Amino acid sequence: MSKQESPIDYLIEVLSKDYRITRELRPDASLVLTLHRRSDDVQVLRRVVTAQEQRNPVLINDVLERVRRDLLAHQGPLQKSHIGYFHKRLQLPYF
Repeated sequence: MSKQESPIDYLIEVLSKDYRITRELRPDASLVLTLHRRSDDVQVLRRVVTAQEQRNPVLINDVLERVRRDLLAHQGPLQKSHIGYFHKRLQLPYF
């Protein structure tokens, strides 16, 4: 992520390589991202990114890891090369 790039821009840039992404802003300043497969335009995932996550590079990286993990699980049987995503420890936000 470059210094000029916001964390949410980084997330969208990384995911948009394989997915078409639509964004909806919620009243609480959270962002709803909907991912559609580019090949057949099927919706594969919806994710809410909180305002706090949008501003914090560490939190946005955790969101990216969770999205990747969920996409891998959605694709079907897990490949050996993807097992590492399920062993990573993710920081969970405390409220």
